[in-house]
Amino acid sequence: MSRFGARFAELADKVAMNPEDCVIYVARRVGEAKQARDRAHWVGGRIFNWMAGCDPDHVVISGAVLANAFRWLGEGVPDDFPREAEMELSLDVALQLDQDLRTKAAAEGMLR
Repeated sequence: MSRFGARFAELADKVAMNPEDCVIYVARRVGEAKQARDRAHWVGGRIFNWMAGCDPDHVVISGAVLANAFRWLGEGVPDDFPREAEMELSLDVALQLDQDLRTKAAAEGMLR
């Protein structure tokens, strides 16, 4: 199952996603960072984060995913926005993006 998740993440970074997929993708990335933050409070968790390459303070999201999310939220996206780049967002910014996406999804009836 984890191989499927890794393949989805790799593919999702390179293709345009519909709004539902953007919400799920951002929520998953933010959830992983929150888990890393929770683990970072004890030595074993910090070692695990280091070995697994998990960053408790940042979330990496591709420019393509961010562009799709911003467009769906009604934000302007410049033509020269680096869609192929990996963007490193602070956890606070990523949490706010996740909340904004969930709020819009709930307003449009996408979430139960």
